[in-house]
Amino acid sequence: MPCPYTTRLNPDNAFPYDEQFSEDTWMKPLLLIVDDDSEVRKALARTMKRAGYGVIEAADSGEALELLAERPVELLLTDLRLPTLDGIELVRRARERDPLLAVIVLTGYGSVESAVEAMRAGAHDYLTKPVNPEELLIQTTRALETRRLRRDVDELRARLNEQDEKVVSVSPAMRRIMETVEQLASTSVTVLIGGPSGVGKEVIADIIQRRGDRRDKPFVKLHCAALAEGLLESELFGHEKGAFTGAIRQHRGAFERADGGTLFLDEIGEIPLATQVKLLRVLQDQRFERVGGEKTIQADVRLIAATNKDLAKAVEVGEFRDDLYYRLKVVRLMVPPLAERPEDMVPLIARFVEESARRHKRPVSGVEREALDQLLRYSWPGNVRELKNTIEGMVALARGKELTIADLPPELRESDNAIGSAGEIRVPVGWKMEQIEREVIRKTLQKLNGNRTKTADLLGIGLRTLHRKIKEFELN
Repeated sequence: MPCPYTTRLNPDNAFPYDEQFSEDTWMKPLLLIVDDDSEVRKALARTMKRAGYGVIEAADSGEALELLAERPVELLLTDLRLPTLDGIELVRRARERDPLLAVIVLTGYGSVESAVEAMRAGAHDYLTKPVNPEELLIQTTRALETRRLRRDVDELRARLNEQDEKVVSVSPAMRRIMETVEQLASTSVTVLIGGPSGVGKEVIADIIQRRGDRRDKPFVKLHCAALAEGLLESELFGHEKGAFTGAIRQHRGAFERADGGTLFLDEIGEIPLATQVKLLRVLQDQRFERVGGEKTIQADVRLIAATNKDLAKAVEVGEFRDDLYYRLKVVRLMVPPLAERPEDMVPLIARFVEESARRHKRPVSGVEREALDQLLRYSWPGNVRELKNTIEGMVALARGKELTIADLPPELRESDNAIGSAGEIRVPVGWKMEQIEREVIRKTLQKLNGNRTKTADLLGIGLRTLHRKIKEFELN
């Protein structure tokens, strides 16, 4: 059976490993064979070399541990009965050094119990002597495959931990949010995340969950605005068979599925008043009943909620219960719109270009200055989500290695949709300077969502002057 992990092939189809390992010449999975019987050891080495593996040998545990410290071994093949230090202890020490090390142990027919103990210490499997070469190669392939899968899982977890970078925190506002997230992660307090659509509220929730003590527990997400009132209660609390028409089986709700972990409720401001009462009880007592059920269910759930509504105003007009609002905002995070954190624009664009190029296998690596200026001038009413989708579309259709003005969607190329100078605003012939000045201020305020500080900075005038002009031109 050929070695499935060869990264460089021998062009002459010869085995580069004769009796001496040469890691300078070939890169292959390296196996360490440990046995105090030199004949057995040499026979095993020949079998593995012929299959295309790199092999080094040791006669005892001490020599094996020295070799493990010197070379990146991928699989340890060891006898259980060794002088000075037995095979089980060797397995333990080897796995402490490299938790992903694949291990196969060899044992006589009378010591299967010891082999099982070695597996508890981290061995992949065991083989009884005399060893069947074909079975040895099969087990070796499986053990190395398991090692590869575990390494991939570890890399995936590492990448998930790096997902924090998806929230660009260059601007002071985002840095403060990320500092608060760091403090919140190890607690179980309820968090309310506010901000307009598309700013990344769900990403913030993901980071809180991943960094906290409940990261290995269930993480259940529910978008409240997408569900009708009756269905929402069923999704939150579950239902019993026959509770309503169509309830043909028992259903476990989000709280029950999230027991021990975290529940993320997006658009919580859309929950009807009747459901709000039941939700409040769960938050206070961690208890609920399924729809149509009588049994009280206990659930230990950390709640993270998000909304693009002003819940304080919703309370004032009677659309949201004040007691639930106060219970939700134990800690409140407000994510500002993209227009209010221009410092984050360039790093976000760079990241989305890189991600999109990788996802769509495109050779795009940057943005031309003119196109970048236009991207920076646009107001992005859809916030980070709109920016991400726009960049992805541009990369997918790009003609070269850099995004250009030609790659911009029509709405960004049209001057009316960009924040710019007076020359980019269509001015009818005959307008007075006062009219032009008013239109420039009005258009800039509109595109910056009414942010006066940024408007003054962009127009190059003082904030006090801008306030005076707003009043003079009746732009409130």
